[in-house]
Amino acid sequence: MNSSFLLRLRTRPPALKSVFVALVAAASAAHAIQAMAAAPPSQAAVWMQHMVQVQLRNLPKNYSCYDLWYRFREVLQKIGARPDWKITTQGCVFSGATEARSPQVELEFYFPEALPPAQAKWSDVKAIPSTVALEPGSAPNALDRSDCELVKQIKDALLPALPVQVLEAHIECGSPGNLKHPYRITIQTLTAAPTDAAPTTPGSGPAPH
Repeated sequence: MNSSFLLRLRTRPPALKSVFVALVAAASAAHAIQAMAAAPPSQAAVWMQHMVQVQLRNLPKNYSCYDLWYRFREVLQKIGARPDWKITTQGCVFSGATEARSPQVELEFYFPEALPPAQAKWSDVKAIPSTVALEPGSAPNALDRSDCELVKQIKDALLPALPVQVLEAHIECGSPGNLKHPYRITIQTLTAAPTDAAPTTPGSGPAPH
């Protein structure tokens, strides 16, 4: 067999492999560029301290202090609060069947607020616009279907105190039947960019007081 023909056979697979690798690299680069273009740009922001008192009234079920702490923590996590929050509960119980239908929750936390371009030099965090939802979940200690009235009161008492926008609020707490999703609140908010989130110590858990 002609030696030049054998040489061509031996050299063809590496060439095809190089072309394939180049195509894969080009496709990956194009995908990365597309993802960067689709992602909202980060903006200069600053962590602002908030202290909010939420007085809950005539809840349809009894919440322990642990229940309230975990549910308010979930709300703060979703809307973008910095994880060094402090959540203090009053008028609730830690155990037992004592009725406590109108407890009070005090929240201390930091939340990102956008800065105008002229004040960008004061920024201590990069934030991106995000859309989040408060709705029944499946994780332990998460908001569930029975928390409809609690979520409604959180929407009315907590969210107006923050620089967030409620895009949609679907709440049917009093509807007959067992609705799978009795509430869904869609919120436009700011969250710290993943590469610029401030290193903080998570807030402590619920404790007797």
